[in-house]
Amino acid sequence: MAVLDLLTTPVWVFDTQRRRMWWANRAALTLWNAADLDELLARDFAADMSDVTAARLRDHLRRFRAGEPLLEQWTCYPGGRPQTLECTCSGVRLDDGRLLVLAEARPPAAQAAGDDAARESERTYRTLIEHSPAGFLLLAANGEIRELNAALCDMLGHSRESLIGRDAAELLDPCEQAGFRARLDAAAQEPVPALEMSMRHGAGGSVPVQLVLATLPDQLGARGCFAFVTDLSERKRVQASLEKLSRAMEHSGSAVMITDADGRIEYVNPQFTRLTGYTPDEVHGRNPSMLGAGDMSPAVSAKLWRSIAAGDVWRGEVHNRRKDGSLYWTLLTIAPIKDAAGGIHRYVGVSEDVTALKEAHERAEKLSRYDGLTGLANRRLFAERLTAAVTAARDGAPPAALLFLDLDGFKEINDTLGHEVGDRVLCQVAQRLGDGLRDGDTLARLGGDEFAVLLPGLRQAEDAEAVAAKVLSLLERPVELPGLQRPLGASIGIALMPRDGADADQLLRNADLAMYSAKSAGRGQYRVFSEDMHRSLSARVQTEQELRAALAEDELTLFYQPVLRLADMTVVGAEALVRWQHPQRGLVLPEAFIGVAEATGLSAALGERVLRLAGADLVDTLAATPLQWISINVSARQLRSAAFARSLHGLLLTKGVTPARLKLELSETTLMQNGRPDHAALERLGHLGVGLAVDDFGTGWSSMAYLKQVPVDSLKVDQSFVQSLPAEANDRAITTAVLAMARALGISVIAEGIDSAEQLTFLRALGCEYGQGFLLGRPMPAAQLASWLAGRPAPQPP
Repeated sequence: MAVLDLLTTPVWVFDTQRRRMWWANRAALTLWNAADLDELLARDFAADMSDVTAARLRDHLRRFRAGEPLLEQWTCYPGGRPQTLECTCSGVRLDDGRLLVLAEARPPAAQAAGDDAARESERTYRTLIEHSPAGFLLLAANGEIRELNAALCDMLGHSRESLIGRDAAELLDPCEQAGFRARLDAAAQEPVPALEMSMRHGAGGSVPVQLVLATLPDQLGARGCFAFVTDLSERKRVQASLEKLSRAMEHSGSAVMITDADGRIEYVNPQFTRLTGYTPDEVHGRNPSMLGAGDMSPAVSAKLWRSIAAGDVWRGEVHNRRKDGSLYWTLLTIAPIKDAAGGIHRYVGVSEDVTALKEAHERAEKLSRYDGLTGLANRRLFAERLTAAVTAARDGAPPAALLFLDLDGFKEINDTLGHEVGDRVLCQVAQRLGDGLRDGDTLARLGGDEFAVLLPGLRQAEDAEAVAAKVLSLLERPVELPGLQRPLGASIGIALMPRDGADADQLLRNADLAMYSAKSAGRGQYRVFSEDMHRSLSARVQTEQELRAALAEDELTLFYQPVLRLADMTVVGAEALVRWQHPQRGLVLPEAFIGVAEATGLSAALGERVLRLAGADLVDTLAATPLQWISINVSARQLRSAAFARSLHGLLLTKGVTPARLKLELSETTLMQNGRPDHAALERLGHLGVGLAVDDFGTGWSSMAYLKQVPVDSLKVDQSFVQSLPAEANDRAITTAVLAMARALGISVIAEGIDSAEQLTFLRALGCEYGQGFLLGRPMPAAQLASWLAGRPAPQPP
């Protein structure tokens, strides 16, 4: 139309159904004295014609419907003035069946003006056609190409000379040539709809095109045909992309929704129906808010609409409700669709069902903040709430307290009855504690058998002690399990806020320290943290650090206390006792650091050092002495470590130590595991041939039953029983019983702590075989012991 608008001759299109103009170019507006196109389109076309002309028009319409072109002179009355026009008309049939008449008018006077005007008009036509972006063909009635423009040559990859005179049908795919010729013949009788065909390209392949045929008479009276050719390649490509996109949307695993600019739903894909339960008809024209669960905050909703109204993409999680009322979560992406002018005319929303992922995340979050066994808050959640409580306390909130609770006797239940029973005990404890606390309190399981309670909003600090006493009373009742009732208690440490800690970590450490103080005081008690506890802890930490340095710097040494055969006072052995030669404090006795070593995991390294020192003394300083053996103390950690057995074996091999000259002293607690001897550990040591002695006998299990099961060769009666001999009747009875039991089992007995002649006389009278103590010989370094043994006179009974 833009091309025709530049013509100097009037051209218009008449709608035969509405009997009004459908379109006109600028020259036609001048001809009809119309100010603009709207004014002309509003006129009644027949009203401006004479009665005869109008009657002829009705006759001509029948000819147009039959496909016949028309060339006649018409008398019209534009503006009320008669005017005769020479009109060339042809009918064009639209896809919807309507018939339009394309008319070009030339005043007869203009034709008589001469060849110059005709040539000027021809030049105009050729210029317009040559520069038209659409392809143009002028065909003879038989389909021969008479004229074409450059756009068609470029479209088909042919030169103009190679196409002039050819049959246009030859440019089509062979399967379409017969159909084209039939349409060309039909166009001579009636308008034909636009054709979509494939034309062959000069370089090979084909070009999809649309052909619009218009039949017009030429100047010689022979009918010809105009063909406007439009390249459909890009349209086909876009159409194919759209079809792929449509298929992708139809088969997509994501729910897709398209709305108009006002948010009314125009399209949803099948996955949307599967996800929501709504069919396309049920949502068409409605607002997407119909799906909302109703819990989106106004702030989020406002931000969503601001984003997409500004042309930005919005992405976020949305809580929706299905048609059946069930709720689900989607990850929704909304993108605006803009027109050529940049205005938003639609929105497309793509949503993924993330309900399962959301629920899994919530479960994971719960597991990360709550104890999986008891359902109580875990250490992470408790720390968050404790931090908030500390902040509130600093800001002047009412007093708050932290209770750190460790169950008494739980390890024995867990070890003897199994972890399943232990878990059930923990659940019962959690239930009891929860029932006894306020709604605002936080009860947490920190791990193992450790619990913590946060008590905010106390009237006074002393209220925390009342709660601790209540907790202890709750746990006094025995734990009830099928076929089992087992008493259970706890030790509780209390830290007050903000007095006892500037942050959550410090409060937990101090409450933990107070709990250990309560446990050391006899269990089943509570203690409030004090600075004395902190000083004690600081001292323990310092000792640990210095002990680590001592192990690295070889500050540890061994003293040996002689063991004598009481019958003839012969020295038969010695017990190795570790000492710490501290660079500032001098000689430190084991009571000052053994407990720290066991609590901090240094006992294994300490035991390894003692083992190496004793082995070196046996083959060096003490090699020539009459000692039959030396004994070293072994911790529970060492006994149960396969590495210790390997180290011991390596010592015997590398140092050449005779196994019988080395005796290992094991306390009763160390020897037993879960109420039974640790046979696996004892078997590893038994294979090496070293001696085994039960140390501090009488302070632990003191059972003949387990003595029959372990390969020990001697018992050491604890010095707590020897010190009061012979005056204390109970100690006399115990010592007598131990000696009788050992004699019955063929096990020798060593009495510890013989410091007086009366004790020695009594033990010899009872038949005790061996003894050690200050009366018989004080602990001394290896070199001093060797000298002492060498200068000692022959044994004489006292």
